[in-house]
Amino acid sequence: FEPQFLLYLGKALVLGQQLPLAVEVRDTLARRVQPNNVKDRAFLMVLSGELALARGRADSAVGLLRAAYAHEETPYVAESLARALVAVGDFAGATRLYEAFGPNADDWYGMEAQQFGTRAFYAAARVYERLSDTTAALRSYERFLAPLAAADSDLVSVRDARERVLRLRLAKGALAPANK
Repeated sequence: FEPQFLLYLGKALVLGQQLPLAVEVRDTLARRVQPNNVKDRAFLMVLSGELALARGRADSAVGLLRAAYAHEETPYVAESLARALVAVGDFAGATRLYEAFGPNADDWYGMEAQQFGTRAFYAAARVYERLSDTTAALRSYERFLAPLAAADSDLVSVRDARERVLRLRLAKGALAPANK
């Protein structure tokens, strides 16, 4: 299999909490990496970083993912690094990454990073909430929801973002509660 495909499969398995299978994929990827191919090595670092993050070794994950991102500066890798930065408490670094790749749909639309690009502003908003930056959180939730105005409320992230916007606006006094 091609190393990039193995990365996509491995990351999906990690995110689906199927770590034993993800380890097998990482081991296969390690055997397929061409030593002189920088991208192959970056793909291995990303999957190793994802596994480290899933196992609670966020510092190791950040190191691996920063090294990978230096060679493979894509939204797919940026999303992994952003989650790892949140795990180590580098919220500013995480929001910078989310805010950087979120608006650049041409970089991820129709690609494997699409699901992460689509949710980048949602992820940034969640981090801004942790920072108690209500204004930035609202702005990011609204940027996430804008293209999804007619989206089905069965989408968990859309429903959650709408509820969070309402709660944040009420807390800011920007929206008066309905009289009962």
